[in-house]
Amino acid sequence: MKIGLFFGSFNPIHKSHLEIAKSMMIWKKLDEIWFVVTPQNPQKDPSLLAPNEKRIRMVELAVKQHEKFRVEKIELGLPTPNYTVNTIEALVDRSPENQFYLIIGADNFRSLNSWKSPERILELANILVYPRDSNELDGSHLFLANPKIDFIEAPLLNDSSSEIRKSIEQTNKVTEINDLTKEVKLYIESQELYRSQ
Repeated sequence: MKIGLFFGSFNPIHKSHLEIAKSMMIWKKLDEIWFVVTPQNPQKDPSLLAPNEKRIRMVELAVKQHEKFRVEKIELGLPTPNYTVNTIEALVDRSPENQFYLIIGADNFRSLNSWKSPERILELANILVYPRDSNELDGSHLFLANPKIDFIEAPLLNDSSSEIRKSIEQTNKVTEINDLTKEVKLYIESQELYRSQ
C-alpha cells in the first residue's frame, strides 16, 4: 500500500491537519494516512505540551470519521532522542510491503538538509511537501530537484496549534474555535487542556 506519514505533536490536532491529509490522499492516490504522534521532547517546556496519551486521544477522535486515516504510536516506543529517519526505518522494517510518503510542510523542507540522514530518508520514502506559508522555496535548495520529492497543491494552513493553545489560554473558551472538530473540542474541555493556571 501507499502510506502517507504525517508526523506531528498534534498539540492539538485541528481541521487544517485533516484537510492537508485529504489533499495528499487525492493528489498522490495514497491508500492510507498514518498520523505519527511524536512524544514529548524533554528539551522543550513540558507545560506547553499535553501528555502523550491525551494528544493520541485527540488524534483518534479527529480521524475516527475517516476510515483511511489512522493513529501511529510507534515513536512512543523508540529510544530517545529519536529522529525521523529512525522512525521510518522502524516502519519499513515492520511493514516492508508498504511504500511510504513522508508529508512535511514547506518550512520543514527548507531545513531538510540539516536533518539527520536526509539521504537515507529519501532511500526509504518519498517526500510530499505542502505549503506552510507564503514564502517561496529557495531555488538553491539541495533537494529541490530530487525526483522523490513532490510539491503538492494543498490548502495553506491558516491556523496553527500554538495559536489555538494561546486562544484557549487567554479566553478559557474552546467552543468558539472553528478549526477544531467537535469531538476534539469536547475532549479539550473535559480534560481542561491548555487552560491558564
